[in-house]
Amino acid sequence: MDLPHNVVQHRRFPVFELIVWLLLACAIGYQLLIPPIIGMADNGDYWRTMHSAGLDHPTQLSFSERYFNYVHTDFVLRDIDQIRWITSEAIFVYLARGIHAVFVHSDHFDLRLLGGVHAIALLGVIALSLLAFSRLHWLPRVCGAGLLLLIFSDAGYVQYLNSFFTEPASLFFLLLLLAGMLLLGMADEWKAIDARWLVVLCLIGLFGFLTAKVQNAVLVLPLAWLAYRVITVGWPALPSSRRRVVWSGLACVLLMVMLAAAFYAIGIPERARRMGVYNAFFYGVLLHSKDPAVDVRAFGLDPSLAQYAGTVVNDYERGGLDLDDPILERTFFATMNHRRILLFYLFRPARWSELLNRGSANAFRFHIPELGNYTAESGYPPRTHATQFRVWHNLLWQSCLNHWWCLLAVLGLGATLGIARYRLLDRTRYARLSTEFWGVLMLMALMQLVIVPLGDGDQDVWKHLFLFNLLFDVLVIGMALMAGELVMHASRRILPPRVARSDIDSRIIGTDEQFVRM
Repeated sequence: MDLPHNVVQHRRFPVFELIVWLLLACAIGYQLLIPPIIGMADNGDYWRTMHSAGLDHPTQLSFSERYFNYVHTDFVLRDIDQIRWITSEAIFVYLARGIHAVFVHSDHFDLRLLGGVHAIALLGVIALSLLAFSRLHWLPRVCGAGLLLLIFSDAGYVQYLNSFFTEPASLFFLLLLLAGMLLLGMADEWKAIDARWLVVLCLIGLFGFLTAKVQNAVLVLPLAWLAYRVITVGWPALPSSRRRVVWSGLACVLLMVMLAAAFYAIGIPERARRMGVYNAFFYGVLLHSKDPAVDVRAFGLDPSLAQYAGTVVNDYERGGLDLDDPILERTFFATMNHRRILLFYLFRPARWSELLNRGSANAFRFHIPELGNYTAESGYPPRTHATQFRVWHNLLWQSCLNHWWCLLAVLGLGATLGIARYRLLDRTRYARLSTEFWGVLMLMALMQLVIVPLGDGDQDVWKHLFLFNLLFDVLVIGMALMAGELVMHASRRILPPRVARSDIDSRIIGTDEQFVRM
């Protein structure tokens, strides 16, 4: 069987991809391990994964020393918390904890051990993507590998690796899904790869990404659709077993929906759920309201709650209420939830537009002003942000892309490239599956622009837009690959094909033989 237009048949070692991978490994290792190292200071969310693994801050640290200002690398062992936060990030935390128990034999845990686990996992999944790129023609190959190096060596991503946040799990499993989809598109022609293993790889990426954090579980419907398509299209099956494959896909969809529902029901402590509702209402709806009292009455709540507009929970300096305040229990939490807030925006198009504008305006502000990136030993002032290795996100932040119409234009360009690639190039089942994959990514990116300000108001909006940035960057890589393929396709139609040297030699030999016979 002939290879498709975009796959080059060669067996040479991918030297170019190896060089790119080594450069990326050096950039990540330099930022994580060479002093002054970078990371993410604790904003109070470390406990979600830290306590579940039996880790905690040293007791002698004050509040200002623990939170916001600096990254701390020294943690102590403690009893495992009975209330465990369900997240796929626990895989990396437990792995680092196990390595510490086997090789370190100390009561102190170094955060850089977790950073090393994150880095090795990230570099491993990027190696799979580079392996897929090595099968392409030179233009998409160079574009894809170059963007991988530029984007994922950026400090905006590397800083999360030295932390107990759940964002590294989102990063790893989405890139695992990307690598699986790229390799799956070559399964028919690249006989060294069994499509069934690639389907399993994609499903691991989907389930891991879904359970990384609650913000991802909101995307369960497009993720479940993609899982169904990966199984029914990607799994090689005989006609007699086709029905079983379809039922397997439906079972996978049901499992993902049930998992997302369980995530909301038992995976999120009630206290954390209430914090999100409080912030979404008082620091979101009322913060940007022209008349907070009118909006409070629109929800059927006590008009006296309007005085707390612009406050976040437990922020006593700005007049915020305590989460356990009986006033909130009686007049607010008894009837308020995220569903009512969503319906409030849906029936008010002007407020919905403002919500979208707020999401897009902060889309590429990747550094978080409240959280420092350096350790106290570095000598930098509190809450200092790393400025090296920020080329990619600085370019995005300084561009005009932080307007919703520019973002829609970019996503429209991605949709056009996906459709053009499918219609002009490969129209195989795997090509259609990859086109659907890019469509699902674009839908999830659009959903994130709305979900972030809707879910927690303006509280930590820059941190919560991490997923949008990640989805957007993956889309940029995909658009570069598709554009490179289309350019190579157009060049072959315009320029005359090259004649291989072996063909010229065979023609000369044939001519000589004819001359001798004469």
